[in-house]
Amino acid sequence: SNTRCQAPAPPRAVRASPAGARTMEPPRVPPGVDPLFIALTRFNRRDYAATVALCTQLLDAQPYDQAAWYLKTRALTLLNWVDDVEVDEEGVADVLLDDNATASMPRPGTS
Repeated sequence: SNTRCQAPAPPRAVRASPAGARTMEPPRVPPGVDPLFIALTRFNRRDYAATVALCTQLLDAQPYDQAAWYLKTRALTLLNWVDDVEVDEEGVADVLLDDNATASMPRPGTS
């Protein structure tokens, strides 16, 4: 018999993009509701991945929609935001207690 091992299917709300990154499937928009309103609601709930997915879907249909572009860029910025304090590896103690020390005795023959 020909049995092959198959990889499990990805979760339903996630799809693979061409670059190999995983993106969220846009949430279902009820009939008669503006998708941008749903995206804005998701943004206000701090669900930035769903906001990006909805705005991407909107921009596929209307690439010049400035509100969708603005909301998508804000969501991407907040989704990938890095705190500058976390990046700084040199702490206050390292700055104050560095390796540069003043000699307690002057060099011989200099004074």
